[in-house]
Amino acid sequence: MYVQPIDAVQLLLNQHRRVEALLRAIEHAGADERRQAFADAADELALHIGAEEAVFYPAVSRLTPGHAARSAGDICRSKRLLGRFAGAEAGSPRG
Repeated sequence: MYVQPIDAVQLLLNQHRRVEALLRAIEHAGADERRQAFADAADELALHIGAEEAVFYPAVSRLTPGHAARSAGDICRSKRLLGRFAGAEAGSPRG
C-alpha cells in the first residue's frame, strides 16, 4: 500500500489559512455561528500547535541554532490564544 508523503510546511500553511478564515467568520457571524467558529478555530489551533511543537520547531531548531527561544515563545503565544478561544463567550469575538 502506497502512502503519499505529507509536505509538512504546506500542511502548516494550510492550517494557517483555515484558522485565518475561521477568525474572519467569527467577526461576521451571529451568536450560533460564532460559537461554532470558535470551537472550530480552537480545534484547528490545537492541531496546529501540536504539529508545530512535535515536528516543525524541533526540526527548525536543529537546523538553526538559537531559534529555540523564539519557537518556545511562539508556542506559548499560540497556547494562550487557544486558551482565550476555549474560554470565549459566543457573544464576544474577543474572548
